[in-house]
Amino acid sequence: MDLSRRVITCTSLLTLQKKRHFLNSLITGDENWVLYDNPVRKRQWVNKGEQPELVPKADLHPKKILLSCWWSRKGMEHWELLEKGQTINATMCVEQLQKLKAYIDRTRGKNAEVYFHNDNARPHTAKATQAELEKYDWVPSTAFPQRKKFETKDEVEKALDEFIKSQPPSFWEEGINKLPERWRRAVDGDGAYL
Repeated sequence: MDLSRRVITCTSLLTLQKKRHFLNSLITGDENWVLYDNPVRKRQWVNKGEQPELVPKADLHPKKILLSCWWSRKGMEHWELLEKGQTINATMCVEQLQKLKAYIDRTRGKNAEVYFHNDNARPHTAKATQAELEKYDWVPSTAFPQRKKFETKDEVEKALDEFIKSQPPSFWEEGINKLPERWRRAVDGDGAYL
């Protein structure tokens, strides 16, 4: 996205967020890799002559799984782990949107107003994905535990489920509430990425 379009988009979002219900209707999503073995490497202070604690470097090609999720002020709306070797493409994006739509229909009602915020990755901007969003009349508009080691996909799922359920409502609400300030900074910075 070029800088001028980013300014226009953020200005528009700032105007929209003045509507009382806008942030309550906003759903955003993203994908992220979850490493099965996620050691944390930190700087260490040691006295002269002492050796620092050894922490192994991460593998060049670590075992990982792709997490795809959508959340709102109310909390996690939908998440799933892709099967090994699967990537996000337009077809996968459409399938996930269909699952998200079914969840929204069950929890908010079929006529719920949804403002859908996504990045401009190719699968999200593909014609098939945009056509699916138009069918729903959705207006287009990470913090995972460290030092975890997983052996199986089931262990990753269980940890994600526990993490999501352990978050207080304020976690989700504060994340969405921070968006207008980020939009304001993008507008004030002439679209510079923040």
